[in-house]
Amino acid sequence: RDALADVRVLLTELRHTQEAGPQPGLNDLDALLDSMRDSGLALEVREFGDRGRLTESRELALYRIVQESLTNALRHGDGAATLELEWGEQAVDLVVTNGSLAETPESKDRGHGIDGMRERASLAGGELSVHEGAVFRVRARLLLEARVAEPAESADELVTAGAPA
Repeated sequence: RDALADVRVLLTELRHTQEAGPQPGLNDLDALLDSMRDSGLALEVREFGDRGRLTESRELALYRIVQESLTNALRHGDGAATLELEWGEQAVDLVVTNGSLAETPESKDRGHGIDGMRERASLAGGELSVHEGAVFRVRARLLLEARVAEPAESADELVTAGAPA
């Protein structure tokens, strides 16, 4: 399984050439959303729960899925989109919804955006589905890192810690 996971990561890296240096993550998400608004997308964002606890690769996957979904909404949609992020105990659920325009010659040549989003989600241990129609919806789920339980101090340690040396 580990070898298969390594091969998948390698194939993804070959397909998705990334610039050298730090990759975008959760800290860059707000700037991305502002950039989409500046590009003319009427964007409504609903976020529930506390951000965080994603591995670096899952942060990158989340960022790229949001980026591709909103770019598609801007290029092929009706000019408005809704992004919902729900941070649960075990996973983050992402939903991007926008109205679709009538099919144009450009929309028939869709490229690799949806396949790339599915692949990113899968390689990050998540899943992605797309609903196409009058409403276009991208739905993804990425697992969060498990919370690390802090070891409880025993009563003896608390007494010793408070005693003068």
